[in-house]
Amino acid sequence: MSDKDDIEIIDPETYRPGGEKEFNHEALVMEAFRKCIEAGTHEFRAGYMNQKTDKLGNTIVSYVEDTRKKFIESVRTLRNVIICDVDDEAGKDIKKLMASLEDKKKELLAIQARWWKSLNLMQQKKANEQGHTVLEGAFNKNLPWYEEFIEDEVNTYRLLFEVFSKLTARLGFYQEVEIIG
Repeated sequence: MSDKDDIEIIDPETYRPGGEKEFNHEALVMEAFRKCIEAGTHEFRAGYMNQKTDKLGNTIVSYVEDTRKKFIESVRTLRNVIICDVDDEAGKDIKKLMASLEDKKKELLAIQARWWKSLNLMQQKKANEQGHTVLEGAFNKNLPWYEEFIEDEVNTYRLLFEVFSKLTARLGFYQEVEIIG
């Protein structure tokens, strides 16, 4: 019996196909997918500052993460990981989705700018005092167009995730490993 014929008994819960390789692209893609799924299964809410007072009367301020942004960033990371596997079909879908999102962003920024320009000087001063200043090319998070864009961005990144899921199916990433036990 040679070394190749030796049977090794392992725990199926911790088994990873591919042996002792230090880098496994498929495993990295799988981990990025897992992070996307994890981020996408929570309720989406805007981030906010949370203020608590401890027993000694000290104020403790902490940031509660924006779960929408967490999902978007996890899909962006997946895109970074899977970019070397992107085929023509996925590439076209990605470009189409990202162009559509960019068009929506430009449209909403234009609407926000028109709103700002429609205000007279007194109204602009009051809006400034309320934190509603508009800078060209940037959303003001206190105005509704920012929230509308975030919703569009989340929906676009959900569609992008679907593109990557279909891509991995075409590439055969869902191979089965036979475990006897």
